Amino acid sequence: MLPLQSSWVLQSPGEIYSIRSDAGIREYNEDSLRFEVRSGETWRDASLTKSFRAEVATKSFPPIQSTRWYAFGVFLPADFPIENNRFVFAQWHGVNMEDHGQPPRSPPLAFRFRKGRFTIDVQHSDAEVIPDPDAVPTEILLESKDFTLGQWHDFVVEAKWSYAGDGLVNVWWNGRQVVDYRGPVGYRESVGPQFKFGIYRNDSARTYVAYFNHVKEGATRADVDFSAKVTGN
Repeated sequence: MLPLQSSWVLQSPGEIYSIRSDAGIREYNEDSLRFEVRSGETWRDASLTKSFRAEVATKSFPPIQSTRWYAFGVFLPADFPIENNRFVFAQWHGVNMEDHGQPPRSPPLAFRFRKGRFTIDVQHSDAEVIPDPDAVPTEILLESKDFTLGQWHDFVVEAKWSYAGDGLVNVWWNGRQVVDYRGPVGYRESVGPQFKFGIYRNDSARTYVAYFNHVKEGATRADVDFSAKVTGN
């Protein structure tokens, strides 16, 4: 996969197979980025908190009230585990509020796959201090059983990061618009969230593998090749 046009970091257990290029699963005749997390493998953040993940985290925090575009392709193998376990393969995550004495917050926007069901949800709050992140409002924007394993799924996302009512999320899935949401997106923060993709889950006895390609981010639809993604050209 071609390098992202932004600064980014890896968040993974650091094994040779955790995040690597792969020529076996290709999209648009290009090698992909392969992610793998095995049982018990963890990544530790700066505070030594453990989580079960192998992700690429862009270090781009857009201005609050700004509109950004994102695109990516994801491929989950045909033998991907179908189990009752949290699995997030794309998320937009805000700044770390633990440094400010607050508990970690769920991502303002997340793409999830659990028990064979694909969901997209947003979370939001205009409170400056959130003592219980699990109590903030959540909107389910899409729930589908049609996320076929063993094939590529291409997404384009337009998001306006605003905890006020003028936020928005539009999502195109394999060229068809499936989300048209208007309302609050995110939290009362000074900047919008960073984009992260890969594997983020709870621990499992099963190995999770995912492939990504054509990951792009920009200020306009042209920056993410919107026309090509929605027409299949």
